[in-house]
Amino acid sequence: MIELGGLQYVASAAGLTDMEASEIEKILGESIAGAQVQAIDTKGNSGDHFRVTVVAEVFEGMGMVARHGVVYEALGDNMRERIHALTIETLTPEQYRSQIVSLEEG
Repeated sequence: MIELGGLQYVASAAGLTDMEASEIEKILGESIAGAQVQAIDTKGNSGDHFRVTVVAEVFEGMGMVARHGVVYEALGDNMRERIHALTIETLTPEQYRSQIVSLEEG
């Protein structure tokens, strides 16, 4: 247990308490076949509040809950020990292309 500013944090077995967005991108990119991943620390440099966008063919035919489950499973213990808040956007490559076209036409 680590105490900072009157708040207590649980450290992982490795003693880590925060993450870098690039670490999340690496984990998800290596765990989800063919995935393109973008992770952003939504509080600037908090190390525990993130937004991720994951584009992968594996999401084809899956509902949102199943897609998010794939992301949570890939992140594993990091979700319990190092990430406090995570906003997830999951898209198939086709959905991603459609989104880009809509923005360009908009």
